[in-house]
Amino acid sequence: MSPRITTRASLSRRGAVAALAASSTLPAVRQVHDALERLSASAADAADGPRRQHGTPGSQGDAGPARAVREGDQAFVKVAVANAWLEPGQLRTGLDEPSASVPVDMEAWTSALSTFSSRKWLLGRTQTQGLLGAPVTVQTVSGSWAKVGFNDQAAPGQADGISGWVPARQLVTDPGFDRNAGQGDTAVVTATKTHLAEDRDGTRPRTPVSFETRLPVLKKTDAAVMVAVPGADPAWLPADAVRVLGPDELPSDRTAADVIATGQRFLGLKYLWAGMSSYGFDCSGFTYSIYRHHGILLPRDSGPQLHSSGLPKVDRADLQSGDLVFFSLGRGAARIRHVAVYIGDGKIMHSPATGKTIEITSLAGYDVNDEYAGAVRPPLSA
Repeated sequence: MSPRITTRASLSRRGAVAALAASSTLPAVRQVHDALERLSASAADAADGPRRQHGTPGSQGDAGPARAVREGDQAFVKVAVANAWLEPGQLRTGLDEPSASVPVDMEAWTSALSTFSSRKWLLGRTQTQGLLGAPVTVQTVSGSWAKVGFNDQAAPGQADGISGWVPARQLVTDPGFDRNAGQGDTAVVTATKTHLAEDRDGTRPRTPVSFETRLPVLKKTDAAVMVAVPGADPAWLPADAVRVLGPDELPSDRTAADVIATGQRFLGLKYLWAGMSSYGFDCSGFTYSIYRHHGILLPRDSGPQLHSSGLPKVDRADLQSGDLVFFSLGRGAARIRHVAVYIGDGKIMHSPATGKTIEITSLAGYDVNDEYAGAVRPPLSA
């Protein structure tokens, strides 16, 4: 089956993921961005600092203030990066606190993961990550933890998207942000990392944000873009660190060379199990993120990227740049353990494993155990 293209007009964020979960195929092309409502310019817009969200037209206004999450809520990640765990309460004392705080300090956390064992420990304990502004459905609240489905990370059989446990304080309901995220323009972070700031000049930085963070646009100037922030005041992002997409607009840079160039920016970045940010990617988090950046939505994990994406299968002899190649857990095994980007000339680019970094290597040299399991072709432009 050929991949389907879905738009905001045909499917809501949650409805789209539910449709994916109920189907044996997932739409392979969809500009997954929080579409937003643009604020009308006014005299107050000329001020350097962001206005308060409460009572701001097009923000929270009379929709009510942000609040703590409850079961059944549609909510948002309110920190730069939120780790999702398979079970609640697994934090290692003296090590994982920076990743569970508000705000988070992902630089401190990943730096503290300085040994192979400290990173390997995450295997089977963390599930994925959500970036600032990511929409989630709260499935369960237990004490200070909430189990959520990440609406923009499709997984077979999971109507809300792939799920995991997140510190509840890292989530927020915000009707104004939700409304802004339903129509209008979206700022997508193109920089590896950048900062939200209190002023358009960036002299008062608030918090760092990762590549691929998506936030509603409230206002644009030549130098900066004002964005809505869930559970907080609006903030500014440097104009040269983002691109602004209109409702249902796909990026124009959608060739294999574009995707590969984006991936190459992360060469040398340490592998991080369950990673979905520029602080570290796992194998499928890497492919998910760089293809999403160019308008192609994949399932979250490697097995579904092969079997449930709806993308055409490709013979090994016919591989071309931009194809995704997959490897099984043992020769001939059904379970998929790894995904990489084929970049041509017999080479792949991937985030290989704990203790290694994103690299370019030969396909044959990587597949010494004959675990090659197939390939699919994302619909990239010529």
